[in-house]
Amino acid sequence: MTERSNSKSNYSRRDALRLMAIGGAAGLIAPNLLGKPAFAQNPPASPTGRVVVGFSQEPTVFNPLMPHTECDDAVHFSVFDALVRMDPKGVLQPNLAVEVPSQDNGGISEDGLVWRIRLRDDVRWHDGTPFTAEDVKFTLELITNPKFRAWRTAGHSLVRDIKVVSPTELTWRMEEAFAPYLSFLAETFMVPKHILEKEADPNAAAFNQAPVGTGAFKW
Repeated sequence: MTERSNSKSNYSRRDALRLMAIGGAAGLIAPNLLGKPAFAQNPPASPTGRVVVGFSQEPTVFNPLMPHTECDDAVHFSVFDALVRMDPKGVLQPNLAVEVPSQDNGGISEDGLVWRIRLRDDVRWHDGTPFTAEDVKFTLELITNPKFRAWRTAGHSLVRDIKVVSPTELTWRMEEAFAPYLSFLAETFMVPKHILEKEADPNAAAFNQAPVGTGAFKW
């Protein structure tokens, strides 16, 4: 993967690297570094160079909606974005959405059945194509497509009547209220409609081994 020179994601390269390295960082600390600064005191304004991250096994698939391993997740968190993300304190924050939908801001109805998502207008896929509400609709419908091998359909299977209001807004209805759904959306990475809609079989798409996302790093 290569670092994006002009990322439009709220999810930073530093956050991505932290997630990639969190599993093995402790074992890499040399005894003679304990108690001493590990980083330069005056970092450059524009980071340069290369970071090498070791995984416990070879990643298997780079489509984040398909069955995958924890090693695959390390790549997904770097290449893709979700509508919302969980911060280190466990609080949901907007990512591709401009706000976390709630009853207070009108994003979720009082009965929990009607949802409205407002999206950022400054996000592009790594190939330069604008990210829009059509991508969100495509992603949610692909997950519940019976011909697609999705890693998790819980929560998503309750979504009905997805409507694109504008390039930066969409709505849907839940078959029944499902309290954890916001947390599920934080782990649901968006995929590009303009690439995957052309595939006769998304399970065998070239995209699954050569992903295009909106995240801090591009393939």
